[in-house]
Amino acid sequence: MKKWPVLIFLIVIILNGCAGTNGRKWLSFFIDGVPAEEELRKEKEKSHSSSEDIADIVKKMKQKEEEKWQSRHVPWKQQWCNACHKDDKPMTIGPALAETCFQCHDKESFSGEERHWPVKMGMCGFCHEPHRSKEKKLLKKADIDLCVQCHMDKKDFSHFPAEKAKELNQAGICLTCHEPHNKEEKFLKMAEKEVCMQCHKPAPDDTPQKQAMWNFPQCVACHNDIHHLTKK
Repeated sequence: MKKWPVLIFLIVIILNGCAGTNGRKWLSFFIDGVPAEEELRKEKEKSHSSSEDIADIVKKMKQKEEEKWQSRHVPWKQQWCNACHKDDKPMTIGPALAETCFQCHDKESFSGEERHWPVKMGMCGFCHEPHRSKEKKLLKKADIDLCVQCHMDKKDFSHFPAEKAKELNQAGICLTCHEPHNKEEKFLKMAEKEVCMQCHKPAPDDTPQKQAMWNFPQCVACHNDIHHLTKK
């Protein structure tokens, strides 16, 4: 009877030597605290014990994070921090914000008689992110969401052909027709009729009435719901 414990012990040792995974299963059956192979694998993944594994994970995380950003400011991308920031006070910019921007951006393009309020006040940061953005053109918000922060009377554009607008200018619906900084034509990107003709092409009809209508200089003489606002 005393030989049975020894025999059992020998069987366990033999089975343990046959294969690592099976042996571990047998040991875990007889002895508490022996982790199963699957548990060891999970723990290894969790602990990232290999420095190579950590490097790969960090690289993938950085790549995934970078894919979120649609636009990056050149100084940020090139790490030219001193182009905008003071050496002794890195959290502040050099001169006034607009003057800092005009070190690279042509000031004449923002100096027309009709200027958008943020441009007139030198508040570039009101609409634009200084480093990077998940939107195009470093915009702080997408599409119309940015504009309705101030233009609250134009909130409901549900009848606007959004897909066509995005096809013409993917930066946003408003920018399909409007120049956001300054313009002589009431902040329009081009002459009024040309703006309309981006989407509204002449019909293939050569009747005098139709031709007279298309040749009329101002669409808004007849069409006043130019923003396609939903009627309440």
